[in-house]
Amino acid sequence: MICPNCHNQVTKKDSYCPHCGAELKPTINQIKNAWASSKERKAIKNFVKKKTLKPLIGAHFFIIFLIFLIYFIDTLILENINISDGVRLFMGLATIFLTFFLLLFGSIGLFGVALDISRGQKLKLIDIYKKSITISHKILITLFLGLYIIIRIITVIAFIMPLPFIIKLGVIICLIFILPIITTVVIRLMDSNVPKKEKKASYLWNEAIIIIKGHRVEYYGLIFSFLFWILIEISSIIGALIFILAKNVQLSLICLIIFAITYIIFTPYFASSLVNLYRFWLNEEKFETAKPGINNGTIIFAVSAFIIIVILSANMLIDWLPKSKLGDKILYYIENIDYNLKATEFTVGENKNKITFKIPKNYKLTKDSDYEYAYLEGEGYADYHYRDTTYFTIEENYQNSIESAKRTQNEKCSYNYEEFTLNINNKNIKAFTVEENCEQYTLDYTFEARLFYPINKNSNVEIWITNYKKPYTKDELKNFVDIKK
Repeated sequence: MICPNCHNQVTKKDSYCPHCGAELKPTINQIKNAWASSKERKAIKNFVKKKTLKPLIGAHFFIIFLIFLIYFIDTLILENINISDGVRLFMGLATIFLTFFLLLFGSIGLFGVALDISRGQKLKLIDIYKKSITISHKILITLFLGLYIIIRIITVIAFIMPLPFIIKLGVIICLIFILPIITTVVIRLMDSNVPKKEKKASYLWNEAIIIIKGHRVEYYGLIFSFLFWILIEISSIIGALIFILAKNVQLSLICLIIFAITYIIFTPYFASSLVNLYRFWLNEEKFETAKPGINNGTIIFAVSAFIIIVILSANMLIDWLPKSKLGDKILYYIENIDYNLKATEFTVGENKNKITFKIPKNYKLTKDSDYEYAYLEGEGYADYHYRDTTYFTIEENYQNSIESAKRTQNEKCSYNYEEFTLNINNKNIKAFTVEENCEQYTLDYTFEARLFYPINKNSNVEIWITNYKKPYTKDELKNFVDIKK
């Protein structure tokens, strides 16, 4: 065990430190001082801004640059080089692994370097990365797969699982108690001043409990003072994920840029402040005094009230949304997030073999559409497939399609085939329809139509139309081949 005042070795039986005489249990005055210690918190932040922030921001900027470069190269290769699905899967997994490593490397490894920089060591950028790789490896093995996973499980239990309120409250209290200890264990693992023989799990845990005693209010006061930064970082990454799912490239890119800027500045600022709070607890550094600001107790009370208001407002909003006109509109857009609701037309094909179709009434264009495929949903489904006729002519594609439809027939159902030619835009379009009636067995009815629209000698568009309610007439089928001139 160690003395939190002089950092010398003591035993569990000692009530007072034999080296400096400090009491080894927190006193009431110590806790009261922690509750109102805004001077120390502001002094630590000022110290971080002057001493450690600049080199760590530079290192984090390089990490974000590497991540964007990896994704840019990955996208460039996937979109311009014809590679197998296996290679695509491997590249995707490799990109995810590299991103995970770089974020772990930046979010955990570089924080250990903040301790050395705070202690006056002048490190070059390459030295920062060398030291960070070593620290990241230790954290990944000893902590990230252990304590980090435990804290995530506790969080999930507290906020997601449908448990009684009293159990959730107990879990949250345990989380509040354990989180400062885990943070202190992380910092001790990173601390190069701690001998290797003292970096055993049980030893680290016992020392962290001693160090954190009487200082939890300071810990949460410092964390909650970064609330604005935390909200920006969380909301920007959630927004990026939502807009990526919605296929909105511009808004997702804006959110990712905001997240990147916040990550570059906030992460080293936050971590450096924590490690210097740890140094303050060990009396390793006497920080310059700062003017008093909002005390820790006020910050903790205000943030706790804010969280309660957000949770209650969210519950009220969930009850109110379905009952209001505004709620109907919001829910409509949420439900249709996979569709391009503003689209009135779409283009398939590439280079000189492009053609633009108008979207039929009561249909919407899905976000999954691209130059090779377009998917419409509404009363039924319509799939537009761009075909290169280098290997198969339109006639061959037509015959293959009929044979494929007949191969998939169910013996228990009845089928009615009709082949015909539609004249659209002075072009003869080969088409056939299939009515599948399985009502006597499964109460199912399916109407399918396939049309083959020639773009030119080199390409055509095969249109698959499916409806489970009614068959389309020939005139109605023409609506799916409404060409923009």
